[in-house]
Amino acid sequence: MADTTISDVFSRNEKMPETSDGERPSSDRETAFGSAGCMFDRLTGLPSFHLFEDRLQTALTGELLKDIRMRRFQIAVIGVFVRDLPQTGDEAVQKQILRRVADMLQQALPKNYTVARGINYHFWIMVPNIGGSAEIGIETEKIAALLSQPLIVGSHGYRLAYNIGVSVFDGDAVSQATLVGQAIAALQKAIDSGENRIVYFAELVP
Repeated sequence: MADTTISDVFSRNEKMPETSDGERPSSDRETAFGSAGCMFDRLTGLPSFHLFEDRLQTALTGELLKDIRMRRFQIAVIGVFVRDLPQTGDEAVQKQILRRVADMLQQALPKNYTVARGINYHFWIMVPNIGGSAEIGIETEKIAALLSQPLIVGSHGYRLAYNIGVSVFDGDAVSQATLVGQAIAALQKAIDSGENRIVYFAELVP
């Protein structure tokens, strides 16, 4: 499979990802959006991707409009892809797993984070008020640790594989679309690199 370039990402919205063996996961349209105006995911109850974009733009605007004497915080955009869902076979089980992962992320992460349901990538997380790159790494590793925990669905246990892509607002003027596009580029690189990989967009910039 040809590598995904950064320019490819910025010319589209969320793209259906491919795993390294060429398989494409189910988009599960029923559980993503009923319509463009839907603000919450019917399956998980999480904010929709459209609402995620709105909240991200609001957070960016708030930082950019700060008085010059005030400190600007960084904002991380984290995309999460759960790799094992296509292999569970049973659609009902897949939905239960997504619900469990959504509940786990929402309950474990700070309340000022936004955890949202994606369209083609399963989850999006906005981490605001970050003080530096070390803190971004710590928070990303926390999310990875949560995804590594075994899930019990019915009488079966599942240990999921995942991929994570991260982009960061560092104070320069940028739109939410750019940040999301950067996170998609990082996430696609992580998917192409194998399971349980985390890629930061900064690593892709020469």
